[in-house]
Amino acid sequence: MKICLISSVDMNAPYGSTTRPYYISKNLAEFGCEILHVCTKPPEIEEVGIRYSPKKHHKNKLWVIRTCRDIFRIYRECKSFAPDVLYVHQISNATRALPLKYLLKKPLVYDEHGSYLLDINPRRKDLLWEQTVLKMADKVIVVTNDVKEVFTKIYRVPEEKIATIGDGVNTNLFKPMERNKKLKDKLGIYGNKVVVFTCPRGSPANNLALEYFFNLVPKIENKIKNIKFIIIGGGSQINPPSKSVIYTGFVRDIVPYINLADVCIAPYPSSAVCGTSGAKNKVIEYFACGKPVVSTREGIRGFNDAVPDRDFLLASDSNDFIDKLLTVLYDENLSKELGENARRLSLKYDWRNLSEQVLKILESVKNTN
Repeated sequence: MKICLISSVDMNAPYGSTTRPYYISKNLAEFGCEILHVCTKPPEIEEVGIRYSPKKHHKNKLWVIRTCRDIFRIYRECKSFAPDVLYVHQISNATRALPLKYLLKKPLVYDEHGSYLLDINPRRKDLLWEQTVLKMADKVIVVTNDVKEVFTKIYRVPEEKIATIGDGVNTNLFKPMERNKKLKDKLGIYGNKVVVFTCPRGSPANNLALEYFFNLVPKIENKIKNIKFIIIGGGSQINPPSKSVIYTGFVRDIVPYINLADVCIAPYPSSAVCGTSGAKNKVIEYFACGKPVVSTREGIRGFNDAVPDRDFLLASDSNDFIDKLLTVLYDENLSKELGENARRLSLKYDWRNLSEQVLKILESVKNTN
């Protein structure tokens, strides 16, 4: 099967929203598909089964197929490649790829990573833009049933047109491992309990979550001594409430950092809904590393099969968050049990399994046009 994949991926930096097309493209190639991947930045070394085409640059800034010239350039490449299906990630790429659907007369599968409908203050023009793409796509993949529900109820998209395939994790990369002594020394962790939160600053949701958690830190420190709070990720630093807070800055390999944790957290308040409504990559990564997780309801959103008190601890409010955090830090048996169950659950979310589901959808629309 020949697939033209269009995404905003930098194939040398598979983080955040780029994680999804990064791993799916690799797995589709391993399954025997031929892929033309139009992306932000191709890898330094090309891979078997994938041909890369970089997006245009303009004044040293990355373009996202914005002009007619870009569209016709990609049209010529796609026509030569002769794909069976167009597989497009995110709204910006899907909108600009719509002409290709009609020029090439090929079906278009739209993989939507979220929805403007779930933003705090969506703009009307963005909603109309999204509705148009949903109407014209042959099949829509969403990350969670919450997104599917708003699409069917508000945009009136037929249920049979939408498939839910959540976000995933590379369970061969993210896995339990011994704490890295050099990293502990670098961060100044000596006999401390360690709380880890993957939280690159910049997105409204992450900023709200960090502010929410920072309000809890002094109360936590009043109840437990010798504790460190590691905040993984880049971005401007919100003023921390304690010298026990450690900002790592951007790190390329976060697995050793997660594996320093006694507990990992997802402290997202209810106000931190910002478009995706899907399972957060960080939570899947915590699970895959076999870490006990304390989360708010918003933090765990998208994990419909994760069971509270079995796979993670669910906090009902800020006081309960502190209580559950302390409980898992003090109770080694509970910590071990939660971590083992979390790792077991994460195997279901391995990108290879999810990519097989994507392939079935692409095959199902192959001959529809």
